[in-house]
Formats: sequence, C-alpha cells, structure tokens
Amino acid sequence: MGTKPHYDSWINAKPFEKKKHINTGNKLPSDFHGVLYRSGPALFERNGQKKSYFVDGDGMVHSFAFNGNNICYTNRFVRTKKFIEESRKKEFIYDTWTFRAGQDEFDEIEPPKYESQAYIAPVFHHKKLFVFDESFSPYELEPNSLETIGRSTLGLLDPQAAFSAHSKIHTFQNQWLHFGLKHGKQAEVYFTILDNEGRLLNSFSQILPRAVYVHDFFTTENYVVMCLHPAFIRIQSVLAGTRSFINSIKWLPEEGNLIVIYHKSGKEAPKYYDAQARWWLHSINAWEEHDKIVMDFVGHSSPDHLMGTSPMYKNALTGTAHGPYAPGEIWRYEIDINNGNLHEMRLFEGNYEFPTVHPDRVGLKNKFSYMVKGNTQNPFWNTVVQVDMETGIQQEHCFGEGVYCSEPILAPGMQGVNFGPNESVGLLMSLIHDGINKCNYLAIFKSGEINQGPLTLVHIENEIPLTFHGCWRRTINKEL
Repeated sequence: MGTKPHYDSWINAKPFEKKKHINTGNKLPSDFHGVLYRSGPALFERNGQKKSYFVDGDGMVHSFAFNGNNICYTNRFVRTKKFIEESRKKEFIYDTWTFRAGQDEFDEIEPPKYESQAYIAPVFHHKKLFVFDESFSPYELEPNSLETIGRSTLGLLDPQAAFSAHSKIHTFQNQWLHFGLKHGKQAEVYFTILDNEGRLLNSFSQILPRAVYVHDFFTTENYVVMCLHPAFIRIQSVLAGTRSFINSIKWLPEEGNLIVIYHKSGKEAPKYYDAQARWWLHSINAWEEHDKIVMDFVGHSSPDHLMGTSPMYKNALTGTAHGPYAPGEIWRYEIDINNGNLHEMRLFEGNYEFPTVHPDRVGLKNKFSYMVKGNTQNPFWNTVVQVDMETGIQQEHCFGEGVYCSEPILAPGMQGVNFGPNESVGLLMSLIHDGINKCNYLAIFKSGEINQGPLTLVHIENEIPLTFHGCWRRTINKEL
C-alpha cells in the first residue's frame, strides 16, 4: 500500500462530540469575549458504506466560547431529519450531492430523496443560531450547548420561500438578506429580507433567464445581484434519478457570465449585463459608488475543484487530489447602472478562497479582506492573508506544506467602523488542520499584524474534519 497523503487525517477524520476547557496562558486580552462558530461535513461512513465526495457529509457545528484567556470548545452533529433516521437504521437512506442511497448507480428505478445535511454556514442573528445547507430552510441550534432545536422557517409563512447556504447581514441597515433558487420548468430566485429582530421586511421572486447552480450572491444598500455563471443544471435528469446533482451540472464557458441586478423593493425590472465566463463560489463584498455597483469576488477559469473528470473535493477523500487546479483569483466587476456598461478587472493573481470582511462593512466599501491562499498544486490552502483592497498590500502567514487553513473570521475590536484602518482592529481566527503532525488547532492573530504570526495556537484534542464557513457572536462575560 502507498503512503497516505498528508491530508488523510483531516479529510477522513472521525470526530466525536465533546466539551473541553482550554486556557491560553494570558496570550489574549482579558476582556475578549465572544463565540466563534464553524460548520462543515463530518460523517461520511455508515455500516461499511463510505461516501466518495467531500460535500456528501453530514453537518457538525463547532464553537469556541471565549472568556478572556479561558475557552470552552464544544462540537455536535446537527440532528437533522436525515441524521436521526440514518442513525436509527444505521445506514444511508437519503441521497446527497453525488451519492445515491441504496443503489450503486443513478438510474430510473426510483426518484432521489434529498434532505438537509445542515453543514455549510452557521449564522448568529437576533440571539439565535442557525446552520444553513444548500436549497433547504435552516436548522436552529441552542447557541451555547449546540443542541439541535429543529428545522426553522425563520418565521416565514410563505411556503414558496427558498434559501441558499449564504446570506448577508447589513448592520448599517439592520437587514438580514437571503436568496434561494428553485429549479423546475423554469428557474426562479426568491429573495427574503428580514430586520434585526428576524421580522419580515420584504420578499419577492423572479424568473431567472437561465437555470444554473449558484452558491452565493451580492448585496448593496439598494440592490441584490446574481452572477449567473454558465454552470447549467439539467434538472430533469436529477428529478428522474438518472444523474446526481453534481453530474447534472454542465460547464459551458462559451455562454459567459450573466449578471442580473434587482432592486430590493422588487418593484423594478431587473437589469442584465454580460461578462466573460468565470466560475465563482464566494463573493468578497459589493457596494454602491454614485451610479456604479462594485462587486469583488474569487473567480476561477473552471470549476475543476468541484466537478469534472477529476475534481479536488472528490479526490481528497480517496487520497488522489493532485493539482494543478484552476486558481481562485480576485476579480472585480464595476457596473454603471445607468449606461449599461460593465467593466471587469483582475485585481490579484494567485490562488485564494473563502474571503470575509469586517461584518459592519458588508454591503459597504471595505478596505480590508481576509482569506486563505495556496498554490495550484496543493489541493488546499495553507496561508492566512489580509488584503488591502485599496493598495494591494498583503499581510500573510504560511503554515507550511501539509496544513490546511479554514476561512478566517474577524472578531472586530470596534463596531460601526467607517472605511479605513479601523476595519483591521480585532482578532482574526482560522481553524487549522495539520496533516503532518496530525493535529488541529485554532490560530488567533492580531488583525493588521498577520505577518508576525499568531498570538496563540489553541490545540484541540479531537479529530476535526474540514469546516467550510463560520461566524462570530459578540458577547459579554455573563452571557456565557
């Protein structure tokens, strides 16, 4: 047998639920309080049957509750309908992105059955914790214990409401914005806008001009924007059971990207703009400047990390993920909403992913962005980076080969910040998976001083698989 790749220990981790208290030894400010939440797929095998694709796992949520230098780490599987029923039967009974339960191949014997895996993105909003999956309403968890409360409709009575994994919180407008896609005879997008107490402000839907897979969106003060890259979905083959969801997506770069701008009121006709084909999973941010909308995102020339003949997310589970893969470069669209012009530019070459910004700058112009990067040969990212989007200056810390850095989350030291240096005040956190030393730890940096290395490494004695996204909950001491 060959040597297992360095990422085997965290790709094939078998985590157990635990609660652990950790002390950092005065490495952090004594008045630092809050909770970092992270989520990702964590269960890939039942009764000897193993899934072969990273996005097929069941969701687990992790929390790091800070009280100065004292940290309480907790992790729990989300008790979804899927998780409960499959645990009871000790076998997979629901289909996922690439997996057909009970059958070796996708065929026409039986239509597929899908249920939420609840593993992509946690969100803390109006004192509640939710975890989102693609195309399903979220699950609500108890914010401290992480016990599953149940499926949530977010208080919406509309049965047509749809959700995606990503939402946006505009603190400057007290808005929580959602989008969701529905695929049938026509593709439809559904927008929902809630206030800071979770009450409905507005919702509307629109027929999309093309049926494609989209994971994220852009929001500004007055607009929501869809970037419809040419990842076309053959939905009938999914519904018939002849193709998995991933295999139903066909990349047609000759069709280019189509950007659609909607007014938040839902009362104005959409505006359409063409751009070159560019696969993207994650927006960085968007904002308005006079009559322009500016949109920053991570763009790839192809989606070879997710789909195709040898995708990274599949090969990682079998230990055969070897590049090069199409790099994630930082791109910008500038759209003049009056004269109909779109200008696109590449801001930075490299291989970036999982971008975030200061939570108070979402929907407004930001000076700094935080993300991870690596080289195209390595299937994962081993460097945490802070990018000055205005000057191009980058501060970074590389953890070396065999290490994976998760999406960096900022715990802001200041609220309501304006554009400028104060955006970088706070602590930046990334969950690190060290495949060489077979360990996991939370790296905590002082934002603005990333190149000086982490203030501390919080080691976790537990197998932790990769996590996708996270969020920060500001607290005071008595809340924890």
